[in-house]
Amino acid sequence: MSESGIVQRNDMYLIWEQKHFNKISPYKEFIFDMLIHLDILSEQRRYDTYTGSRLPVENFFVPCMLTQRNDTSFMTHECTPEKAISLAFVFKGTIIPPALPNRLISACLSMWTVKTYEGKRLLFSGFIGLSFDKAHSIVTNEECEVDCKGLQEDALSQIPSDIELQRLASSCDDTIIRELAIHLGITLKEWEKLKCDYEFVGIVKYRILVSWREKYSGRFSDIAKALQDMDMTTHTLCQVKRIRKVLCGISEEYMDLIPTDEILDKLAQVVGVVYFQLGIELGLPITSIDIIRYNNGRDLVGQCKDILFQWREDQRVRPTIRVLVQALVNVDRGAKCLEEIIKTVGVKIVEHVEENKDGKIQTFLKKLNPFQKKIRIDSQKV
Repeated sequence: MSESGIVQRNDMYLIWEQKHFNKISPYKEFIFDMLIHLDILSEQRRYDTYTGSRLPVENFFVPCMLTQRNDTSFMTHECTPEKAISLAFVFKGTIIPPALPNRLISACLSMWTVKTYEGKRLLFSGFIGLSFDKAHSIVTNEECEVDCKGLQEDALSQIPSDIELQRLASSCDDTIIRELAIHLGITLKEWEKLKCDYEFVGIVKYRILVSWREKYSGRFSDIAKALQDMDMTTHTLCQVKRIRKVLCGISEEYMDLIPTDEILDKLAQVVGVVYFQLGIELGLPITSIDIIRYNNGRDLVGQCKDILFQWREDQRVRPTIRVLVQALVNVDRGAKCLEEIIKTVGVKIVEHVEENKDGKIQTFLKKLNPFQKKIRIDSQKV
């Protein structure tokens, strides 16, 4: 499904026959129709090429599951000013929620059939080409164009957060970050001092950007100007703001559970040198991470363990497996390590919570098998 985004009704019914879906199984037809109504699933219409008559719907499109990007030349060769009329929407918000373009694509797909170009069906993540009639096509595209100018004015006026600076630092090598810092007003002496203070270059890149922000109350507009002075595209800042799509083998029903001590202990042993970036992505304050580093010395496992457990104790955001997976992906560590750990040790859920005489919370846990038998869903060409 991740390659085509296509699923059939019977495939969904087969998945819902598993014991974990016993309660919803009697209502499967209603739920399926509701998924269509909410544009989570979209009917993929087909028409007879000779008569033009509509064919029965066999396949349904799931936009949020499609990860393959557009690798055709349709946009560059066909969507030109001479051949196409374009309508662009500029959003005032910094980030466009993924559900918005997904619903737009689903709505279009329910009305028109997918176009074929260069032998490929124009059905990709964030991009869809549709046949309006024999002579006209419709394209919906949420990707930045090749000549993207970067962030809009409202986003440029913002002060970058810790997480955004971490993502910028991770996306560029140390030479680029050093040059960027100098263009932003940081001296070479300050850069060299940070290199002496921190043994990992990833931390140095991040801390130099934080130093600039605190020293000059820096904004995204300053970074954009510096990138232009360096003859680099400001499109880099779009990637900093963008939410990366996550796909992993952990069962969806466990993604909103809180990881156990055993899971975090084992994960701490495999995270490695990106522990600092992971802490930032999980929302820990820089001062807290610095204290953890000081208390653990050169013990990477100890540092990572303290970061993970402190994150889990934070009450501002529910510390779920889903949040942890997203953070691991954002720091380019990937979620495979967490997937393997859960596959080995299992996961536990809170069955119910009650308060004892001392006012302490007692939790009753039930161990589940997170990797039940998987159903393979193969895409079907139409």
